[in-house]
Amino acid sequence: MRLVRSSIFAAVVSLALVAPAGVWAQSAPAQDPAARATERIAGLQREAEALANQERTLLGELRKLEVERDLRLEESRRLDAEAAALRARIDATTREMQATRAAIDAARPGLDARLVQVYKLGRPGYARMLLGAGRTEDAVRGVRLAAALASLDHRRVAEQTAAVSRLTVSRVDLEQQSARLKDVQAAARQAAEESTRAANARAALIQRIDARRDLTAQMVGDLERARDRLKKLVPGAPVESVALPLKPFRGTLDWPVAGQVLSRFGQRRNPRFGTTVSQSGVEISTAEAEAVRAVHEGRVVFADVFAGFGQLVIVDHGNLGYTLYGYLGSITKPKGGAVAAGERLGTAGRSPSGNSALYFELRIDGKPVDPLQWLKGR
Repeated sequence: MRLVRSSIFAAVVSLALVAPAGVWAQSAPAQDPAARATERIAGLQREAEALANQERTLLGELRKLEVERDLRLEESRRLDAEAAALRARIDATTREMQATRAAIDAARPGLDARLVQVYKLGRPGYARMLLGAGRTEDAVRGVRLAAALASLDHRRVAEQTAAVSRLTVSRVDLEQQSARLKDVQAAARQAAEESTRAANARAALIQRIDARRDLTAQMVGDLERARDRLKKLVPGAPVESVALPLKPFRGTLDWPVAGQVLSRFGQRRNPRFGTTVSQSGVEISTAEAEAVRAVHEGRVVFADVFAGFGQLVIVDHGNLGYTLYGYLGSITKPKGGAVAAGERLGTAGRSPSGNSALYFELRIDGKPVDPLQWLKGR
C-alpha cells in the first residue's frame, strides 16, 4: 500500500510542480520568516550546547567505564592463570598418588612372600633356626634380621598408605578450590562482559550525539543562509521567494489540527482480519469542520479530490519537503497559493470509516517520516 501511495504521490507532485512560478507570491505569510528562522536558530544553538555538555559528561563516564572494563578483564585473566596453576597442582597430585599406588603394588608381592615366610617359621621355626645355627650369635642375627625386614616392610607400607591418604585429601581440597574458583571466574567474566557492553553503549551514544551535533550545525547553517537572504531582500519584495527549510524544525512544528491520534505512522496489524497495513502518515481525530492549518510555510502544489484521501492539500516546503492534509471537508487555499506557518488550508472532514478526522503526512527528502517526531510534544 505504501509503495502504491508513494508512486501516486510522486505523480501528483510532478504534475503540480508545473504550476507557474509566479503564483508562489500570492497571499503573503502572516508570520515573519526571518524572525521565525532566528528563533529556530537560537533553539538549535541551545540544543547544540546541550549536546556538547551531554557529550562531555558521557566522555567522562566512558573513560570510567573503560577503566572498569580493563580492570575486570585483568581480573578475569588473573583468575584464569590461577585456575590453570590450580589445575596443574591437581594433575601433579594425581600423578604422585598414582606413582605411590604403583610402588605399593610393586612391593606387595615381595612383602607378602616375606610375611608368609615369617608366618611359616612361627615359634618352631625360630627354634629350628637357633638349633640349626652353628653359633648362637648367628642365630640371634638371623632372628633380628627377619624381624627387622618384617618391621621395615610394615613401616614402608604404612608410610606409603599414609601418603596416599594425604594426597587424596589434598586432591579433594584442590578440587573444591577449583570448583569455587570456577564460580569466581564465571562472575568475573560476566562482570567484564557487562563492563564491555556498557562502554560500547556509551561509545555508540557518543557517536550518535556527534552525528546529531553535525546535523544541528548543518541545519543552523541552512537557516542562517535563508535568514540572510531574507534580510537582503529589497523592501516590498515577496518574502515567499525565499523558503525556510523544513528539516531544521523537527520537534517544533505546531499541530495541523487539535485532536488525538487515531492511528500512527508505520505498520499496524488489523486485529479483525490479521492483516498488516502500512501507513505513511497519521490520522488525527478532531471535530468536524475544525480549521486545518499549515505546519510550515510553503506553496500549495495540489488542492483537489484524491482517491483514498477525500479532499487533499499538498504543501511543498522546498528541498523535497512536503506535508499532506487529507480527509478535508473543505479547501480554502487553492493550488499555487503561498501559505504561512499556521495559515488555514481548509476544514476537517470525515475519514473513509466515517470518523471526523484529518490525515496528516510529512515527507523529508521525498520520503515519509513519522509526523509525531516533527510536531511539538503534547
